[in-house]
Amino acid sequence: SITPDFVDTPEVHDFWEIVYLESGEAIVDADGTLIHLLAGEAIFHKPGEIHSIKAFNGTINAFFISFYSPSKVMSLFDGLKISLSSEQKKIIYKLYDEARNIFVKGSRPYDSKAFVSKSLLPDAPLGAQQLYRLYLEEFLIVCARAKEKNITIFDNKEDFEKVINVNLKGA
Repeated sequence: SITPDFVDTPEVHDFWEIVYLESGEAIVDADGTLIHLLAGEAIFHKPGEIHSIKAFNGTINAFFISFYSPSKVMSLFDGLKISLSSEQKKIIYKLYDEARNIFVKGSRPYDSKAFVSKSLLPDAPLGAQQLYRLYLEEFLIVCARAKEKNITIFDNKEDFEKVINVNLKGA
């Protein structure tokens, strides 16, 4: 949890970072551009981007996923803010759950729930790191496909039918 009085020092690093806002509202500063982030949304920070986050209108729950990737496809995520579909949320929660099997918890003084990738558990379950990587790759592929096709992902058939019916009525 990040409270409204928490001051995030702007940071910059040589790896990608995904910020997923589980609850609340936040203001993200990405290279001097302020971005309003709502619950269920994620934002991608590219290597070398100066960024910070601040709770807006109350406490927020967010998690941060950091990773290296030399892939040119990652340019699809440069500056991307997305509202996650239920499929994307399921994947990101699998990723979070697997992180609990790999990383030491509570290694940041201001966040006792944080997992830090530089602190690996000595007794991680068999294949935990491989699953974590697979879930991350799955998440990135699903997000890239949605962005590349510029499509809307519907959480259920009813939502899809509402849009189709509205469009048919307007035609």
